Amino acid sequence: MKKHKLCWQATSASKEVQAQADRIVAAAKDEANAAAEQARADLAQSIERRLAAAEDQIASAEASAVKEVRDQSVTIAIAVARDVIAKQMTSADSSSLIDDAIAQVDAKLH
Repeated sequence: MKKHKLCWQATSASKEVQAQADRIVAAAKDEANAAAEQARADLAQSIERRLAAAEDQIASAEASAVKEVRDQSVTIAIAVARDVIAKQMTSADSSSLIDDAIAQVDAKLH
């Protein structure tokens, strides 16, 4: 009878150990799944932040390019206007403009 009781205790202890091992494995799987889910969420947030930063950089580059084109357009337009006026203006026209400018300054100062 003593052997039977010991065998039963050993089987009971073995079942208890197995149950504890199963609980540990289940807990580890749950933790691994939770960690994987958190990693997916973190990755998605990181991708969103990087996309937003890239879109901001693109918008900034576009704005800079538009400004540069406008600035160059103004510079070219002024140069063309200067050339056209210089070719069409005679020395008499030039003297007349200078005299008018002097008269306007004189009128504003006095």
